[in-house]
Amino acid sequence: MLKKVISVFLLAALCAGLIYGNFYTHTKGSASDGTVSGGMLNIMYTDDSMTDYLSDAAATYENEYGIKVNLCLKGGLEYLEQIQELSVKGTECPDVYLLSSESLEKAYLSGLCVPVKDKESVLNTSYYPMSAVNAVTYKGEKLGYPVEFETALLMYNETYLEQIAEKTIQDERNLKAAEEAGEEIDAGNVEEESTGDSADDIENQPVSKEEILKRRDEIIPTSVVGILDFANSYDAPEGVESFLKWNVNDIMFNYFFAGSYMNVGGEFGDTKEEVDIYNSDAMYGLSIFRDFNQFFSMDSKEISYDSVLDDFIAGRTVFTVTDAKGAGIVAKAIEDGSFKGEFGVTTIGMLNSNLRSKMLSVTDCAVVNAYGSNIEEAEKFAKFVSLDYSENMYARTGKMSAVKHENYAFPAMEQIYETYENSESLPKIIESSNYWVLAELCFSKVWNGADVNDSLRELSEKVKSEISGAEVTEDVIETPEVTESYTEESD
Repeated sequence: MLKKVISVFLLAALCAGLIYGNFYTHTKGSASDGTVSGGMLNIMYTDDSMTDYLSDAAATYENEYGIKVNLCLKGGLEYLEQIQELSVKGTECPDVYLLSSESLEKAYLSGLCVPVKDKESVLNTSYYPMSAVNAVTYKGEKLGYPVEFETALLMYNETYLEQIAEKTIQDERNLKAAEEAGEEIDAGNVEEESTGDSADDIENQPVSKEEILKRRDEIIPTSVVGILDFANSYDAPEGVESFLKWNVNDIMFNYFFAGSYMNVGGEFGDTKEEVDIYNSDAMYGLSIFRDFNQFFSMDSKEISYDSVLDDFIAGRTVFTVTDAKGAGIVAKAIEDGSFKGEFGVTTIGMLNSNLRSKMLSVTDCAVVNAYGSNIEEAEKFAKFVSLDYSENMYARTGKMSAVKHENYAFPAMEQIYETYENSESLPKIIESSNYWVLAELCFSKVWNGADVNDSLRELSEKVKSEISGAEVTEDVIETPEVTESYTEESD
């Protein structure tokens, strides 16, 4: 994620460099005589993991419509500058290119894209979630078709949750049996053994799968604060070292603590006048983020994306924050036997009982180049790559299509999609292109002990100053007190 975001920042800051990479024509599915009846399109992209998908889509498109599609893989740095230079030269000019939605304003203002006409009226919530539609919307125009997305998600070890659910049911039975036997028992420390036939009978009675699944659904956290409450309420299964661990160095996996209240650009991320970062709700979320460090004691220097997944697969954690790629890795670990049990994904839509929580998402879209030789045909292929061929996305790339489907490679993918539906997209404002680096720095400072109020105010002042072009100083507001159940003193 960070590498991808940094590439966008460099696009905005650096001058155009050397052009590298050549167009190549796919050979899959070509007509036997090599002729093409309907012309040719060029498509450019930066992510090599998309090659198989695009190549197969191009072959299928040629077979159906007689249009040959040439693929060109480019480096991510100075990507738009490369497109502009090729477009001006008219040589190997891309007709369609894949672009992350936060770069749409730059592409539009550079004259490198045209609003799509959407003649088949698919850019709506009948085919895509609102998060995807908003991601491709700029100043009321649709500038592309959503292709694939990345988002953070809360993943849990389902086997562990079922074990905890079963234990809570059995503990309640033991307590009830002890009370019926007239025993004096401490409700906060239920003994495993109980005297009396009644207690023994209840203790030995098996708990049904239906009871376990019902209790699992009751105890699974539905808010960010609920994760801490869960860790405070239950004993960890054998072998578990921490209830929760995630890569705290990546803003993608941290943003859901406060991101719902850190507004940059409004609903579509394109309005410079709508910037609201320094506020009480965002500070409250950051304060809970700080509390998570104090509770789970994670050293950011010893944590990485891979190490977090390794711990989860090894059964050392119950919960983690990851992405669709991480969920796919765990799904494969189940197949090869390295992960013992099952896993699930839950949608976290609330910070606590009152405040919202949204994961961060990045949406890549197919954009039509204004310099292309056949804009109408280019849009047809952009829509084909986004929607018509989308069922092949995960099998070819391991990525999630921006289109919702009825069938998925593994059950948790439906919850991943629901998380994306409720996510926050990256803003498109050129002047805010380094917002995510600044936000990541802000979160990192808070995680490592910096004052929440000072850190958030500093972030807001920098972002507003960059967008407005003039120095901005925020009036200091009071830091809200965190009053959650996990902060209460225990007897």
